[in-house]
Amino acid sequence: MNHNKDIIYTDEPLDMEIVKDFLPSPEELRKAEVRIMYSADCRTVKTVSVNFDNDIIEYFKSLGDDYPLKMNAVLKAYIEHQKNQHL
Repeated sequence: MNHNKDIIYTDEPLDMEIVKDFLPSPEELRKAEVRIMYSADCRTVKTVSVNFDNDIIEYFKSLGDDYPLKMNAVLKAYIEHQKNQHL
């Protein structure tokens, strides 16, 4: 990353697309029904060791003991959104 470039400010309109939020809301994550977002087939689940920032872990832990399932739900929603973007 080159930190020596000057910042250029403009009033020109930005060419951007606003994308609707596609991730589950905190309220949806708190509901027990979030479990339906997971495969009933246990063979599709794999245990891995992953490092997350402390604030991410604390947030999901605050949602309940099943916080790993809720983290999985957010990741699944992100993946589905990405797949739909590339169709």
